[in-house]
Amino acid sequence: LTLISQKISAKAWKINVNVYNERLNFIARLLKEADFDMYEKNKIKQLIRKFNRVISDAENNEKQKSDNVTSFLSSYILPIVAFTCGQVGASYDTVNLISVTIAGLLVVVFGKFLISSFAVILKEAEGNKIEEKKQMVIRLQDLLDRDFEILDGDILE
Repeated sequence: LTLISQKISAKAWKINVNVYNERLNFIARLLKEADFDMYEKNKIKQLIRKFNRVISDAENNEKQKSDNVTSFLSSYILPIVAFTCGQVGASYDTVNLISVTIAGLLVVVFGKFLISSFAVILKEAEGNKIEEKKQMVIRLQDLLDRDFEILDGDILE
């Protein structure tokens, strides 16, 4: 039973390697096109560096957007909501105040849920773009490793 499992795993591994090599061959053919003329060791290294810079910038921008939203909410929205609640609360009796407070909390929680859901969708879309770029860097690095001689000075970080 384990022998059969090993043979199936080995066959699947060979198929996966062949599929991956076909992807690398496609990238190599694309880079060799006259319009691009990028199939050289140093040009591929430059592409990898550019992709890494773009990835780093995109990750920094994503973090900055998140920080800006948090700052905006805590600096502007929260004080306005607190002031409004204080003004509204002063004009109601205790029973009505509790009702208004619960309604206000429900609105805030529902709003937070909607904003968080929208943020997750946007982050997911942006994250997929970043992951695609990271995968391209990995493929370019594999192409570089497979098709060119790698010297000590060629190792990219």
